[in-house]
Amino acid sequence: MVAMGGGRERRGAGPLGPGPVVRPLRPTDLVMLPSFWRDGDRRELTVPPWPRVCPEGGDLSLGSLFAAAVAQPSIRARLWVAVDGGAIVGVARGRPRSQGLVWDVSHLYVRAGSEDVVQTLLDRVCQQALSEGARRVFLELRPDVCDEAVRRAGFTRYCAREFYVLREGVAVQPGAPLAGRRRSQRDEVPLFLLYNAAVPLPVRTAEAMTREEWTALYRGRYQRSPSLLRECQQYVWDADDAVVGWAELLVGQRGQCFEILVHPRWEDRTEGMVRFALAKCSPRTPVFTVAREYQATLRERLDAMGFEALATGRMYVRQLASRSAQPSLAPAVARLC
Repeated sequence: MVAMGGGRERRGAGPLGPGPVVRPLRPTDLVMLPSFWRDGDRRELTVPPWPRVCPEGGDLSLGSLFAAAVAQPSIRARLWVAVDGGAIVGVARGRPRSQGLVWDVSHLYVRAGSEDVVQTLLDRVCQQALSEGARRVFLELRPDVCDEAVRRAGFTRYCAREFYVLREGVAVQPGAPLAGRRRSQRDEVPLFLLYNAAVPLPVRTAEAMTREEWTALYRGRYQRSPSLLRECQQYVWDADDAVVGWAELLVGQRGQCFEILVHPRWEDRTEGMVRFALAKCSPRTPVFTVAREYQATLRERLDAMGFEALATGRMYVRQLASRSAQPSLAPAVARLC
């Protein structure tokens, strides 16, 4: 991979002269933050990335912004503000995943009428990600947001996904779950093969083409240990000596989330896998899940089982590094005359 350079720190420019200044969050911003956060014209452009549909996912709040503003510089460097005329008109937050090769623009807010700062905010997040060794940055927009500034910042749309919820107390029609087993370390290669079979090439080109890149997509280790407030488990389904299904289940105190991937040849087992995931969930709290646009069978089964569509997210990526061919050594046969 070859890193591609980012732009320099800059001040926006408009027809009337210099525009807003985009810079990292500072402790002095504590004075301006409440006015921006309580402004009725503040708009959130991003859809909360998975698994933040679950209440334990850590939504950005005024309190968390205050905590970040007085934290160490390395934390503040991942939060950016656009300041214009002594007031904050935009906030962006970048967040690395577990291995640091992938970042998310987890939050993007602007004041109505100040959408011109979106491009500069995204540029600054990407510059920081590149400086910390990231190869790509993901962003997920709400469906009613214009993406012109996002595209000018170098992001391209590559997929969409639907968010679903099964409300507390909603009854699901009886059916037999398809038993799965706990994921183990030996499943890493079979799961990568499942990803290659179940995910279309344009999406894999945007997300991950190698095993290293695929591993870096996850926001935590494969084998995650349970905690008091949150438990993560992964399950797999086998057929014909291969892994043909995968599910990840996150359990929190106020909500549960699961995500499923099924091999195209075994999509008739999708409902049984969903029922297995539901059997691991508690009926006392809502259950959330997502389905991407190419997972038509999964979307159909979720609708039929009583899940309610919450929102649609449009997924974008900005590549910070380009792939280059790596030279390799091959054995040569020497002939003696």
